[in-house]
This record gives sequence, C-alpha cells and structure tokens, in this order.
Amino acid sequence: MTNTRQGSDAIYLDHAATSPMRAEVWAAMEAARDCGYNPVSTHAYGRRAHERLEDARAEFAELLGCRPREICFTGGGTESDNLAVLGFARANLEQGPYLILSEVEHKACLEAAKRAGAEGAEVRLLPVDVSGGVRLTDLERALADATERPTLVSIMWANNEVGTVQPMAEIERLVHESGALLHTDAVQAYGKEDVSLDRIPADLLTATAHKLGGPVGIGLLFCREGVDLQPAARLAAEHREEKAPAWREMRERLEARLRDRVPNLVVHAAGADRRLPHVLSVGVPGCDAGALLLSLDLEGVAVSGGSACSSGSAAGSHVLGAMGLGQEEEYATVRLSFGPDTTSDRGGHDPGDVADRRAGLTARPMEPVSTRSVLTAMSGGVDSSVAAALLSERGYRVVGVTMKTFCYGDVPGPTRTCCGLEGISDAKSVAARLGVAHTVFDVEESFSRDVIDDFVSEYAAGRTPIPCVRCNSFTKFRDLVVRADLLGCEYLATGHYARVKQRNGTARLCRAEDDRKDQTYFLWGIPREVLERLFLPIGEMDKSAV
Repeated sequence: MTNTRQGSDAIYLDHAATSPMRAEVWAAMEAARDCGYNPVSTHAYGRRAHERLEDARAEFAELLGCRPREICFTGGGTESDNLAVLGFARANLEQGPYLILSEVEHKACLEAAKRAGAEGAEVRLLPVDVSGGVRLTDLERALADATERPTLVSIMWANNEVGTVQPMAEIERLVHESGALLHTDAVQAYGKEDVSLDRIPADLLTATAHKLGGPVGIGLLFCREGVDLQPAARLAAEHREEKAPAWREMRERLEARLRDRVPNLVVHAAGADRRLPHVLSVGVPGCDAGALLLSLDLEGVAVSGGSACSSGSAAGSHVLGAMGLGQEEEYATVRLSFGPDTTSDRGGHDPGDVADRRAGLTARPMEPVSTRSVLTAMSGGVDSSVAAALLSERGYRVVGVTMKTFCYGDVPGPTRTCCGLEGISDAKSVAARLGVAHTVFDVEESFSRDVIDDFVSEYAAGRTPIPCVRCNSFTKFRDLVVRADLLGCEYLATGHYARVKQRNGTARLCRAEDDRKDQTYFLWGIPREVLERLFLPIGEMDKSAV
C-alpha cells in the first residue's frame, strides 16, 4: 500500500486523524478568494460572500437531507460537539436536563457532558461490549429513567479509534419513542457510511471538513440545522460507494497479514457487527507503544496510537478501557486509517512489512536505524533544544524524546517542572521546527517508585537526598538506554552542562567548560557503559553562547 501523493517512500495511514486536502478543495478555495469578506455586511463585497456561504449551506443541506436553515457552521468537530451537548444542557437547565452518552464517545462530548454535570445536569454513561458496541438494553434502561425531563442521547455514529459502527437505526428508534433527542457525532462516519438524515433522523449531527479532504478549522452542527464543507463534503459523498469496498479489502488484507506475522496481535472491535471500512486498530501486548509509533515514523509510516486528539497524552485510551482492553502495563495500540489517495501497490513500500518488523520491539533490540542516530532527551527548555539543534547541524539523525514523569489528572499541574506537561508541548514544537522525529515516553511509574518514594523514605530517615541524582541514575538514563536500543539508536544525548572525555580508552565524566553551570554533581551515578554512548553537546560551550 502506498500513498500516491507522498510517493513510495512514505506511507500516510492516519486519515482518521486528518485526510490531506484534496486538489478539488484547493481549487475551490482558490476560486473563493474574492469572497473573503464579512457575509453580514451590506456592501457588495459582503453580499458576494453571503451568496457563496448560502450556496454552500444549501448544498450541504441537500447532501444530508435537511433544510438549509438547519445548518450551522462551526470551527470544527469539537466545537460542534460542545455546542450540541453543553448547549442542550444549558438551554434546559431549569428543567433538570438528562444526558445519556456511551463511555466511548469522543472526549469533546464527554468533557462537555462533564461540564454540564457540574452545572446541574444528570449524566449517565453507558458501558459497551468488548467490540465497543452500545447495548440497546442498557440504552432502554437509561431512557426509562428520563421521567419527563429534557433528555439528550449522544452516541457517535462510528468510533474514531477502533471503527465500530453503532446500530444507529435501532438507537434512533428507541430514543425518539421515549421522547428524547438524539445527537450523533458523525465525524468519522461521514463519507465512509451512508450518513443521511432521511435514513437516520437525528436531531443534532456533527461533521468536520478535515476528515474528508477539506481544510482544518471548518465544522458543522445540524441542529435541525447542519454544516457545509463544499466541495469536500460532496466529494466524500460521491466517492464513498467507489472507495469503501477498496478500503475494506485493504483493511481485511492488512489485518490478515498482521495476524499471521505478529504474535499475540489483538484486533480491536473484531467482533463488531460493522466497522468503518477505512480504520484498522490493533494492539500488541508487551510492546512499548511510544517506541513502536516512533519507529514507524522513522520508517516513513504515519499512524496514530489511538485518537489523534489525545496523542499528546501518555494516558491509556478511554475507549479501549471501556471495552476491557489494553489494561496491560505495556500495550501498544496502532490505528491505521486509509483515505482517497491510499492505494494497494504490491511493488511499493508495504506497511505490513514495516509493522511486522517493528512489532517485536520489546523482544529484541533493533538494527541501527542510521549509522549516526542519536536519541536526544528534549525537555522543551533552551539547553536540550540547542543540543538537538547542534547534533542535527553536525549531520546526526536526531530522534527526540520527552519523558513524562508527572501526572496531574485533569489539571495542568505546576508550570516549568522538569519533564512536566508544559515542557512536553514545548519540546514537540521545537522538534517540529528542527524537522526531527519526537515522541513522549511515560516513565511516571518508575519515577514515582525510584525517585519520589526514595526521597520520602530518605527524608523521613533524617537524610537529605538529591532527587536529580536519583532520577538521572535510576530513571532518565536507564530508560533512555532501553529506548535507544529499542529504536536502534547508537547514541544518547542530553542538554546537560558536562563533558565526556576518553582517557586511556575509557569514557570519563568531566566538568563543563562553563564552571558556573557545571552539572556533573548530579550526573556522577551514570553507568560507564552509558557514558560510552553519551553526547553532551553544550558541555563544551559557555552559557552565554547557548
């Protein structure tokens, strides 16, 4: 399988996150350049923009099977979901609104429901079966508790992580027979399933352009109103019947190949009555998720570890958790998703070969991905960023990694902590600017055990431990070596102010060029074998130069 847009050396299998802009969409956007004005203005420019906007609204209404005035354009799927769920709750707050969702809804719906619950709504979450399907008996019981209250049921048409298609016809019947309203997040389903309001008369429906080959930042909410993504929406509707069988055949062939070659492979939602044709979600127990995804990236294969909206989080998938899957300490999830330009090319770069070769990461070290590959710890700060930049300039293949050592739950936590959440975001941005691969490794458990617990016990015993020494000796460098071996990186690098020098054929840790910034005092516990592979680029520099 190759992506014809990217050529045979790169494979884009992350269309469930975003599908690249279609050529027809670019052409339509170019044609609309003269309409970039406020459509409510009364002058000629505003009238022209208004006409184009209403034409798009009418076209989308035709595609969905609704009236143009029922279409509401938004800034994306998240805004549409928020507006549907939270907007309903707030509009009915005085009557005590009742919200029913499944446990596998998109976080945009779940978080909106959580907020509504804090504001006075009652929220009921429905469990799912092992395939991620909603049980109709559970829905019936939940609806029986509505007791004349304003009730909204929000069930996604098809799951964004594992592809399970819900029985929307039966759900719609039960919801409307009870007198409740139905919202469905059809972001993943539109263009792949027959999403029609004539067939499934939902009351609210969410869609977004960038899943269809349209631009990012354009969404729709049908609320007896809907959304238009011309021409992406029409293109998706026109090509659905043409593409869906090919996607399904590719999915089934790749699934069979992976089952045959990857030991203990778990195909998520394999028992579902229906799945999206373009999504294949698999799990590999005992495999390091971050290393697997990063190694695929280094091979030129773009996939996701689950929902792209949660890819910055090291937490496990709430969808798989609700399905009773992925509870192992190490469990790698890979979501492969096809798009209009994904084709089968047996002579090209096949993701089955790559996935097969990379799936056994925890069982054995890989061959070096490059003769000059360096796994570089990036905290998001200046020092580690400069270290990565220097190595890149010197011709090394830099692979950036940030270690997540803390978990603050639903709150952002303290700012500027070492390896905290804010640093992760900064490190991602730096890696993007440098054009290097980057991933996040969750070392919260080992950090808590080897650093935090040790500090507490030592302090209680009347001693004054130095957490940085403990972290570097027992967490950071130990885990960096493990990840480097998994990824086939020959060397390690950090942004510490220290130097490694060879004396009599042995690597020794030495003080930094800048005595004022020297950090050897908390690096002394690094094993000798690690020093043999360690680069400390800024240790030769004065801080002012950095």
